[in-house]
This record gives sequence, C-alpha cells and structure tokens, in this order.
Amino acid sequence: MLSYNTKLRMGFIGAGFLALIIGFSSWISSRNLAVSKDWESHTFGILSKLEKLSAAIRESEINLLSYVSTRQRIHVQNYENSKLVAIEAWQELKAQTGDNVEQQLTLNKIEKAFLKRDQLIHEILDHPGDAERIKARIIPVEEEMKHLAEDLKQRESKLLVIRSSDSKTKMMIAEWILGISFLFNIFVLVVLYKFLNNEYKLRAKTETDFFEKNTLLGLIMDNMADGVVVLDKSGSRILLNDKSEKLLAESSDLLISLDNLKSKQGKLVLKPGTAEEQIILANGTTLNDREGRDLGKVFLLSDITLEEGISNEKEIYMREMLMIKTALDCVSSNIMIADNDLNVVYTNKSVVNMFQAAKENIRTEYPNFSPESLLGSCIDSFHVHPEKQRHILSTFNFTHKSSISIGGREFNLSADPVIDEKGERLGSVVEWLDVTERNRKEFLINQLNRDLEENVKKLEYANKELEAFSYSVSHDLRAPIRGVDGFARIMLEDFAPKMEPEAVRLLNVIASNSKFMGQLIDDLLGFYRVSKVEPKADRVDMKHMVMDAIEIINQEYQYDKIDTRISDLPIIRGDGAMLKQVWLNLISNAFKYSSKSQHPTVEIGYLSGEKDKTFFVKDNGVGFNNQYTHKLFKVFQRLHSNEEFQGTGIGLAIVDRIIKRHGGEVRAEGKIGEGATFYFTLPNKD
Repeated sequence: MLSYNTKLRMGFIGAGFLALIIGFSSWISSRNLAVSKDWESHTFGILSKLEKLSAAIRESEINLLSYVSTRQRIHVQNYENSKLVAIEAWQELKAQTGDNVEQQLTLNKIEKAFLKRDQLIHEILDHPGDAERIKARIIPVEEEMKHLAEDLKQRESKLLVIRSSDSKTKMMIAEWILGISFLFNIFVLVVLYKFLNNEYKLRAKTETDFFEKNTLLGLIMDNMADGVVVLDKSGSRILLNDKSEKLLAESSDLLISLDNLKSKQGKLVLKPGTAEEQIILANGTTLNDREGRDLGKVFLLSDITLEEGISNEKEIYMREMLMIKTALDCVSSNIMIADNDLNVVYTNKSVVNMFQAAKENIRTEYPNFSPESLLGSCIDSFHVHPEKQRHILSTFNFTHKSSISIGGREFNLSADPVIDEKGERLGSVVEWLDVTERNRKEFLINQLNRDLEENVKKLEYANKELEAFSYSVSHDLRAPIRGVDGFARIMLEDFAPKMEPEAVRLLNVIASNSKFMGQLIDDLLGFYRVSKVEPKADRVDMKHMVMDAIEIINQEYQYDKIDTRISDLPIIRGDGAMLKQVWLNLISNAFKYSSKSQHPTVEIGYLSGEKDKTFFVKDNGVGFNNQYTHKLFKVFQRLHSNEEFQGTGIGLAIVDRIIKRHGGEVRAEGKIGEGATFYFTLPNKD
C-alpha cells in the first residue's frame, strides 16, 4: 500500500511530466511551422526571380528587334543592360535553388541558351547585313529559353502548393497542441481544487478522530492496572496515567530512576528495606519520529512484588531441575523417565541419539517410530507382552534388568523406581543400552577364536611335519650327497689320468651338482630357521658388520678387485646374526653380478628418515628388467641362468624374510646393463 506522500509525489511527477511533454510538443510544432513558412517564402522568392529573369529576356529581345529595324546604337546599350539584369536574376536563382538538383540542371540549360543567343546577337552587331539570316537562327534559341523558364515556373508553382499545404497542416497541429495545453491546464486546476478540497475534509476528519481516540486513550490509560510514563528526550515528563501518579506520589525519585535505566527492561525497588517495599518492573522503549529522530521514552510500570516472591521459589526449583536435566544430558548413559502410566516424560540426549542411530531397524517393526516423538509415548509400545512389563514396572521396588529385541536391534534395560520423600511412587527411570553391535562383535570374536584355534592346530601339525622334514634333509639327505661328492672327487684325483675325457667331464658335473645340492640344502635350512627364530634386539654396528661381511666374501670368492665404497652407517637395534646374513647375501650378489663389468663398483650406503632407516647396496653389474622385480624375493625365482651366475635362488628370499621379521621392507631397482640397487628399511627403535 503506497503512502499518502508517495501518492502525492507520484501525482506531481506525472503532471510535471505531462506538462513537459505538452510544452516540448508545442515547441516542436512552432519550430516546424516556422520552417514550413520559411520554405513557402523561399518558393515565392524564386517565382519572383523567375519573373524578373523572363522580363529581362523579353526586354533584351525587344531591344534587339528595335536595333535591327532602326540601326540605332542606343538599343544596343539597352540590350546590354537587359542582359546584365537577366544574368543577375539567373545567379540569384542559381543560389536559391541549390537544394534542388533538377532546377539547377534547368538553370544550366537556360545559361547555355542565353550565351548562345548572346553570341548570335553579337554576330548581328558585327555583320548588320546578315541580320535577317542570323535572326532566323536566334528565334529557336529564344523559344527554348522561354520553354525552360516556363518549366521552372511550373515546378516552383507545384512546390508552392505542396509547401503551402504543409504549412497549413502544421498550423492546424500547432492549434491542436495549443488547445490540448489549454485543456490540460484546466484539468490540472480542477484536480488541484479537488485535491485541496479532499485534503481539507481529511484533515477535519482526522482531527475529529484524533480527539475521540485521544479521549478514549486517556480513559484506557487511567483505568490500567499498570503505570504508563512518557518522558521527552530531556527527561521531563509528558504524560502519566493515574497509576503512575500514585507511584510517583509514593516515591519522588521514580522519574530519575526511569531516566537512568540503562536497558529496555529493569526492576525498580521503592521504599527498600521497609514493610511497604515495592518491586516495580519497568519496560521501556524509545520513541522515534519517521525520520528516526529521538523524541523521548515511554515506560510501562508493573507492580511485581507478589510475583517476585513466588518467582524466587520457582527460580530455585527450575534451577535445580535444569541442573539435573543438564547433568543427565551430559552422561553417556541412555536415560528415559516414565510416569506411573508408563508414558515417557523425559529422554536425555544419549537415548535420543541411540534411537536415532537405530531408527531404520526399529521402523521395520514399528513403521511410525520417530526418536523426536518419544516424549508422551507409552513404553508399552516397545514390548511384545506389555501387560507383563506394566505389572513389573508398577510393583518393583529395586533395580529390574531385562532385555528386548526390536527390529533386529538388541537392547539391555535397567529400570529403577522413582519414589519421593513420602514414599509415593512417581514413576520409573529406565536405562537403555544398545548391545546389538557388542553382541555381534562377541559372536564374531568367538567365531574367530574357534577358527584361530583350528588354524593353530593345523599350523602346529605343519610345523611338526616341517621339523621332521628339515631333520630328514639335514641328516638323511645331506649324508648321501656328501658321499657322492667325496667319491666323485676321489675318482677324479686317483683315476682321472686313466679315464676318458668324457668320463672326467661327467665326474666333474657330478661333483659340481652335488656341491650345489649341498648348498641348496643349507640355504633351505637357513630359510626355515629364519622363519622359526624370533629376532633379537641387539645393538648392531652396521658399518663394522658390512666390513666383516666383505672380508668373509673375499676369503671365499676372491672379489677383492671390485671397487667397494662404504658410507657411514649408523648403529641400530636388531638381530646381529640375521642382519649379517642380509649383508652377506646382498653384497655377495652385488659382487657376483658386477664381477664381469669392465670397472666393477659396489656402493653401500644409508638414507635417514623420520620413522625408519633405509640401507642400500648398489652395483654397476648386469642389472635386471624392472617388470620382474616381484619375482626377485621369491624362493627359487632367478632372472639369470646358473651357467651365467651360480646361485640357488634362495638368498634374496632369506633377505626378504629377515627384514620383514624386523618390521621392515625390501625393494629393488634395476636397469639391464647398468646395474641394480637393493634397499631394505628398518624401523627406528630406541
């Protein structure tokens, strides 16, 4: 709904806009009319110049004829004067018709004909004897000039008719606009009169209504139970009702206290410490005009002496209740309180959250269940046999425990009676515990324990078989292999000169293979022992261990020509014997696979990390294809044939098993023809 001022402003803006449009239209119309009149006058001027041109041509023709008949020179002079007048008229026409191309072309033709006639006339003057002959040539030229001049007159006459009509039309438009402007002014005067008249009537009615309402307001305020005080912005009183007058009579400081009130609401104590003490609740608000300027304050004063006494008792009670509720909301137990009719009267946050998590399961049995609507619902709805549960909860005097299943969820319940100081039962407090997940995990744990016991039995049986197998390998299998190796070497030493070369070769193969078989058995037993023995946590000097490993390898294989570079290595915690086996296997592999390089080099180093230590052995040997890295640490997996490099295929598997027993990892990088790098990582231990 638009305000009165807005409507008034919009009305004046609309009237002003219409007046502006009418004024602008009037100005445009007047301007167009003036332009039209100018063009009309312009056409009259051209017609006048055409008459002047035609008269000059006729006069020059008369002077020519007079000269031909009388031969008097005065007529020649008159001819020249007429010619000058004609030229002047032509030039003026040329200038005034610059906007009309067609008229310009016609004037050019008149000029050519005029010049041609003038040339023929001068021939008559120069040859009077040929005057008749030349005169016959002049006649067609003069006819052409007259015809062209007549064409000019006709075209200008048509233009005059058009421009006169346009001028009349614009004159009529101007008159219409003037009439509309006059009518608009009358309309504005009528509207203004009606507006002022309505304004006068409205003001008179408003004043009457204001007087009546003001009288009614005074009666209402004087009959109010509460006091009303209105102060101006300086703190002086403007209005007080009867109740306020009485309060002011009882306490002269009332107005000062109200003016000093800091907030919109406050309590004032009148006659404090006496039997007549009163507590007044003052509700104040600021009075502002429409522009937001401060006009003062209005206060509503209520005597709350009686209510304040009752309120203090309620406040203590509510504070205690709030403390109890807050405490119950803070505990992790799922608490629900029901009255004697078993209707839920309180639920703490934990029980609501519990039901919120289980609501989808519960809704399979109770589709309309909602954790938010527990308050007011009956506990009977959660039990298949509510009569039994109702009997228990209405008669029990001690803690009662039970369990229920709802929608596949399992709950343990612990109920206690709520009894007041008089011994009357007020209801029951029930603690809910969702044990669905706990029961599921207990079932899974029991199942896993049964599976684990079964697997342990299988593992114990497998270990016993493995021990029997390792014993058999280390005793029963090793002895025949040693015998084969010993007899083969005896035959080679004692009978080789007497034997065929092929027989000698075959004995060498037997001796070599039996030695390889013995080494393979030793490696397998070593791999088994690594899996069985628990790693120690000794203090191990890694650099000293590497030096010992290199010395042992060089004593057996003579790799002392290989350039070996050893960085500073730290002291760690681990099983010394196992870690020494790691260094022996990795360094011997590096020596073996780089021995055929032109300049064999092996680098042994260390990388420090926050959580672990990484050691590496790098060589520039034959290397390997990285896509087969996953095979390196498997038993019997080799990337080179035994003819190229001897080995059992168990050494790196032992390395992998030892490092993993220490909680670390092993990895390798390589490139064919450029060497390989083997890393093993051990966790930092104090």
